[in-house]
Amino acid sequence: MRHGGIRDLLKFSKPKTPGYGIWEDFYLTVLGARAPMPAPLVVANPRGEGGAVPGMIAPLGGESARTVLTQPLVRGVYGVASPNRRTVLEMTIIPVAESHFRPEDYLKSLYALELSPDTTARIQSTWTLAQFRFRAHDPMVRDSLAFVHAVARRLGELTDGVVADPLALRYLPWEQVPIVDPNAPLAAADFVSVRSEPCPDLAGTERASTHGLVKFGLAELLLRGIDETDFPVARRLLLGLAQTILQSGPVAAGDQVDGEGRRWTLAPAGDPDLRLTLEMLPPSGVSTASHLRGEGEPSS
Repeated sequence: MRHGGIRDLLKFSKPKTPGYGIWEDFYLTVLGARAPMPAPLVVANPRGEGGAVPGMIAPLGGESARTVLTQPLVRGVYGVASPNRRTVLEMTIIPVAESHFRPEDYLKSLYALELSPDTTARIQSTWTLAQFRFRAHDPMVRDSLAFVHAVARRLGELTDGVVADPLALRYLPWEQVPIVDPNAPLAAADFVSVRSEPCPDLAGTERASTHGLVKFGLAELLLRGIDETDFPVARRLLLGLAQTILQSGPVAAGDQVDGEGRRWTLAPAGDPDLRLTLEMLPPSGVSTASHLRGEGEPSS
């Protein structure tokens, strides 16, 4: 049997990735509306018994005896690991009264207008927050996202909670948190939202942008100078490009991309508040709105 040399070892020294990872500042927060909190082993246990997520959970920096794992979650930090240990989450439990989150303030924002009465009531009833951050993730990303969504859904189920995904500007009742199939391509709509707002530097127009690509350390995408009636097409275009990026890898300033039958050039957004954003520009002499409607030069 031939033993490989150093060159063979180096072939496997760098794990395969989709071209991106999971940003260290990505987090999900479960707004628990029921007290007391469930026991750790009801949330996750090695065999996934009783509806729990298959995995391991234990307090960090404290007692890890089984008796602790069968008592309600309390204020503190827990580690949650997937069965293969490639994904490790840090779960921080804190009473809402001790946090910076104020349900009443969020419910006064414009984003709260789209919430259902049931979701609003759950947010108003928040007792405890459980925030999940990645401490390690699978290089291929997908399995780790499936795991964190599963754990957040499970804890949301047990607390009648809402799952906050601030980077995607979403507050979802636990039942609506996407179940990520670890054997299927990532679906951009599960992780990215598209919103529009008045364009500050082009009076009377809107700008539409993605929210959520930054979770992967990827630039968000922006269209400026569109009409309010253009938003459905803009949303389809932006989500479609986000899907392409998640499947094929990152894009950069200067790249040309196709969408909605048109060709666009990517450029830095040029706004300090949008430093992690690429703007989609039409051909010279054509407005973004006209190009989006198919009134510019078609892509070659």
